[in-house]
Amino acid sequence: MPDLTLDRVLDKERLLRARLERDLTQADAARELNVSRSEYGRWERGLTQPRPQHLIRIARFCSCEI
Repeated sequence: MPDLTLDRVLDKERLLRARLERDLTQADAARELNVSRSEYGRWERGLTQPRPQHLIRIARFCSCEI
């Protein structure tokens, strides 16, 4: 299985940029991705990596391919 991490799929700045371009709060983005606001915030700050099952939703959210 390929190494699927947020850094491999996209960087945390792209996650932030995608959220801001859509004029969403972290809570709004978290709802769209079906995670808690605190979990989303940790991803955006680069403190933790999302689980592989979240990466496809994140890629769609950021309009990128994996």
